[in-house]
Amino acid sequence: MDELLHQAPQQAQPLGQSQTPTTTTATIATTAKSSPTSTSFYPAPLSLRSHHITTNARSPTHTLAPTVRTTHHDAAPSFSLLMNTDAPSSASTPIRGLLRRLPPTVRGHTVAMLGEFVGTIAFLFFAFAGTQVANISSNTNTGNTVITTVQQKNPSQLLYISLSFGFSLAANAWVFFRISGGLFNPAVTVGMVLIGAISWVRGVLLFIIQLCGGMAAAGLVKALFHGELNVSTTLSAGTTIAQGVVIEMLLTAQLCFTIFMLAAEKHQGNFIAPVGIGISLFVSELVGVFWTGGSLNPARSFGPAVAIRQFHSTQWIYWVGPLAGSVFAVLLYKLIKALEYETANPDPELGPDAKLPPVMKAGGALGNAAPDGGLGEGVGNGGVKVAENGGVKSA
Repeated sequence: MDELLHQAPQQAQPLGQSQTPTTTTATIATTAKSSPTSTSFYPAPLSLRSHHITTNARSPTHTLAPTVRTTHHDAAPSFSLLMNTDAPSSASTPIRGLLRRLPPTVRGHTVAMLGEFVGTIAFLFFAFAGTQVANISSNTNTGNTVITTVQQKNPSQLLYISLSFGFSLAANAWVFFRISGGLFNPAVTVGMVLIGAISWVRGVLLFIIQLCGGMAAAGLVKALFHGELNVSTTLSAGTTIAQGVVIEMLLTAQLCFTIFMLAAEKHQGNFIAPVGIGISLFVSELVGVFWTGGSLNPARSFGPAVAIRQFHSTQWIYWVGPLAGSVFAVLLYKLIKALEYETANPDPELGPDAKLPPVMKAGGALGNAAPDGGLGEGVGNGGVKVAENGGVKSA
């Protein structure tokens, strides 16, 4: 910088001559040549744009008064001369260096497992803590006595528990769905494997780590909050084992099918899928908490049982029921996919003027359905349309 600034004239003008200031403009080049294979979608940061420094050499003492004028360039900036010193350092850390040495597949599994472990803990921690608060608030507690056992369930308690689970899932799924998918549920993981959304290896790893997250969440709630941990799932009085299994199956199927349609299916509303998934769990908990405890998740029932070291004889219900519900949701999902549900109604994402529904042909070509059932005008690159002789040609 000093060398560039001293490029200004070093001699003052003689007396009697015009005192018109002489200006010298030094340009600090901070842009590189545009690469034909790269595209810049965002303007360069202010600190990385070219700066033209104008120096005033009128003073005989050569006092430089730089004036900075910023010029925007479309080309990608070069970081060789001017850098933002306030930005976090990108120097390699030991953890980053270790992960970079791993094969991409192993690194991906590691990141997904870490995300699911932390996400499952966060989801169930707030859900269990909310359940504890609802139970304690339903009793008359005096002094240091905290009673978590509720003799008679009431609507406000059930609503509080349902909201705790629904909102906790929505918030944490929204945070972690870019990292690991935000599943937090072994039953959901099995369903995602069966529809082909994730691999079998990833599914097995996530299944195990979700159970570990459930145990950790229950242990944290037990250690942090006063009173006996009372978040276990049990059948209500009068609910038979068969009823419990079917209730858990249907409620889990509702949750899994919501996840398949909002998250596994790719559409413009994927980014807001966690909200719908959280609402789905909330609705299911409104029904399930009273009758079965509202598990819908083997990790949700297994974690508290480990924390209090007590397994009820009905523990298996909260494995068989949710897993059966996941399989049922998979069958329903595959059925509507086989029937090409996209052709049943016009796609709302195509706008109000779209009268004919899109259809998906072999190879993934998307087009508008023709009146005779054929494939009409193609959409985008790789689209196809029907030729006059009945064949298919490129759009």
